[in-house]
Amino acid sequence: MNELVPKPAYRVQSNLPTSSVAFLSLLIFLLVFVSVLVGQAVSHSSLLNDPDTYWHVATGRVIWETGSLPQRDQFSWTFEGQRWIAKEWFSQLMLFGAYHLASWRGVILITAGAIAFAYALLFAVLSRQMRITVAAGIVMVALILASRHFLARPHVFSFPLVVLWVTGLVRAVEERRTPNWLLLPVMILWANVHAGFTLGLAIAGGLAAEAVFSSERKERIGVAIRWAIFLGAALAAGCLTPYGYEPLLTTYKLYQGQPVEQIIEWSPLNAKREPMVELLLLCLLFLSLYFGVKIRFWRLILTIGIIHLMFLHVRMVALFGLITPILITSTLVNQFRFLRLDTQIMDDPALFRVVQRFSGFLAYLVVCSFILIAAVVYGSREDISPKKEYTPTGAVDYIQQKNLAGNIYNTYEFGGYLIFRGVKTFIDGRIDQLFLGGFMERIARAQLDGSFPEILKQYDISLALVAPNSPEVWQLEKLPGWTKAYSDDISALFIRNPSP
Repeated sequence: MNELVPKPAYRVQSNLPTSSVAFLSLLIFLLVFVSVLVGQAVSHSSLLNDPDTYWHVATGRVIWETGSLPQRDQFSWTFEGQRWIAKEWFSQLMLFGAYHLASWRGVILITAGAIAFAYALLFAVLSRQMRITVAAGIVMVALILASRHFLARPHVFSFPLVVLWVTGLVRAVEERRTPNWLLLPVMILWANVHAGFTLGLAIAGGLAAEAVFSSERKERIGVAIRWAIFLGAALAAGCLTPYGYEPLLTTYKLYQGQPVEQIIEWSPLNAKREPMVELLLLCLLFLSLYFGVKIRFWRLILTIGIIHLMFLHVRMVALFGLITPILITSTLVNQFRFLRLDTQIMDDPALFRVVQRFSGFLAYLVVCSFILIAAVVYGSREDISPKKEYTPTGAVDYIQQKNLAGNIYNTYEFGGYLIFRGVKTFIDGRIDQLFLGGFMERIARAQLDGSFPEILKQYDISLALVAPNSPEVWQLEKLPGWTKAYSDDISALFIRNPSP
């Protein structure tokens, strides 16, 4: 055996029934689900604090009503007719279905369910090897870190798939076998739910390298062939979408065609805005140096890669919390015996006797009843809606009541709501495929350098829907030939006076 080959992953040999872990996972699901709903009640529905939720629901509505998937842009007038695909069509259908059945409360319930399911799955995965209390603690930390990034958007529905995919690959490596072919349906679903499936393919490549180089020299060619076949099948599975391989290319197109750092979720990690992330990373660095943690080479490469992506784009924080624990758990329990589940079973048998006693059918019924009651109670509270700062209802009502026509300029954050209301946009959140070629940069510069009137003239704009006290308002108020027709605390609508 090559000396570089790591020891086999630690496996629990205990009398702890699988039903006990399943019951604890269900409790975690209940805790997360109810916590998310309570958080929504307290924070006035933070899951709806993103303008893109509007156009995702609207896209799902179009798909449902037409029975076909969009092939070209039909939501903006600036890029109307250009190639645009609803690459996250399945998530968008789910969001629209929830909205159609129970309005925005339904959207929050289905989003909360996806979040709870993902972190319950993470607990189930970690608790197979790790102390129950430590696994629960990791899940709670991961949940807290990602909480600011929980939004009613397609990426949330990919979270459970991330856990299933990475777990399946890691187990295959540690058990020295080819990944289960049942992972391919996971990849197919992921590719139709969210474009982040490309990260899943990259992780598969890294773990395939570990599988090859950790095997005996005489077996490496065979291992490499088997993993190569699986990777090829996974790549093909990622192309099994209504649009074929096109969703696979959107990540490349985004990075090549957009200054993504202008969008908050794509901006670099900022310690002032994300102090908990900085604190966690510093604590992990301290603990790893103090205790001498040794992570397998390829797992370390993947972990550093995810941290790098997190530094580049703050939206990766949630994936860091989901993926990293799965990658390093076996390394930790192999190195530190006190982290093992069987150690806790020996040290604290009373805890597990209680768990076993309550993990029966009646207990499942009680927990499921609490989940149902929480959903019903939350669903019966007063009506809720997305963040008002992104919802210029009054201005759009005015436009439609007055039958105002012409090209409209809109603030970026208003784009989602305009699509939702059937008004063609100047710009909106679909920046991964549209508004390329320096379009966003020109608009951003025009708002600040005083050249905004040139944009109005260049695009023959006759309506301008902007945020109060914005740079656009200051320029429009001084611009001859423009009149403020409507204003409230959320938006201001300017109309270009007809030429004499």
